[in-house]
Amino acid sequence: MELKFEEEILSTNDWGIFRILNEKLIDGFDLSIEKLKKDEDISGEVDKIREVLASLITIFKLGEEDNDLKKNLREIYLFINKMVTSGYIEKDWEKFIQSKNIINPIYEGFKEKEMSETVNIVSGLTYGERDLDKHGDNSKLNIQG
Repeated sequence: MELKFEEEILSTNDWGIFRILNEKLIDGFDLSIEKLKKDEDISGEVDKIREVLASLITIFKLGEEDNDLKKNLREIYLFINKMVTSGYIEKDWEKFIQSKNIINPIYEGFKEKEMSETVNIVSGLTYGERDLDKHGDNSKLNIQG
């Protein structure tokens, strides 16, 4: 499973990285909801969600190249962090459903952007042309020398 994740990270573009991180959030929300409904401990899932959120918040931290998208995404991820904390403390699975509903359109947007842009050439160096071909038409690779 870990190898598939590593291969996916190395064979995508920047938008794909964001899609993968948001997908990990959704998976964490789903597991948390499932466990809360069974009255099971979710501390492990919440830790993983917080790790992903910390990565996303760091990626979209305000700095030299501020823009509305960056600012809005950062605010959304900070809000989701508060919702997750509240849901964890209150053992309220509805907060995880609300978080998932907020993240789903962001995930879909990153997924669309990922498909519309070329694969990062680092993936070609790592896995080669045959492996890249399974992700689509490798003639669209953006090779810079």
